[in-house]
Amino acid sequence: MTIMIDHTIVPSKDKKESAEFYARIFGFEDMGERPKAVLHPVRVNDSTILFFEDSSDLDSPWAQGIHHVAFHFDRKQFLEVFARIKKEGIPYGDNYAEPTNMKEPGMAPGARGNGKSVYFNDPSGNLLQIITY
Repeated sequence: MTIMIDHTIVPSKDKKESAEFYARIFGFEDMGERPKAVLHPVRVNDSTILFFEDSSDLDSPWAQGIHHVAFHFDRKQFLEVFARIKKEGIPYGDNYAEPTNMKEPGMAPGARGNGKSVYFNDPSGNLLQIITY
């Protein structure tokens, strides 16, 4: 049986800003805000969506802590996303413990073994990783 992630909820300081950031950096589809909706969807691919929720409500379970999401890309896409990160002047790093050390991609474990990785933070402080095998 194939199991895939369908969606995840990502905390944000501003869900619209976060959705625009992910669309701009990763090339994902910002599906737009829905009237009176708590969540702002961004389509990663035909089977995965990220939902952004404003985390200003400190009682919300989604507002607790900093979260981490890793995205796998083929080598060409990885290089394109990394180029956008650099172009935007976003601090990045070669490992999760130092995501702003400005070192070139390092090796890190992932679902398929060790892969070339870059770490950086989104506007809300969530730790992001791009990885290619």
